[in-house]
Amino acid sequence: MLGLMKTCQELGLFFYHYLGDRLGIVNVGQPVPPLSAIILARA
Repeated sequence: MLGLMKTCQELGLFFYHYLGDRLGIVNVGQPVPPLSAIILARA
């Protein structure tokens, strides 16, 4: 979990927004794309 939190922080994402989107708990705004897609887009 800490590694995921750190990755989200480095990518400028809110960890709980990302986690909620992945678990289908929070449906606020646009869905967060997979981390792999975000990382590839920044490269």
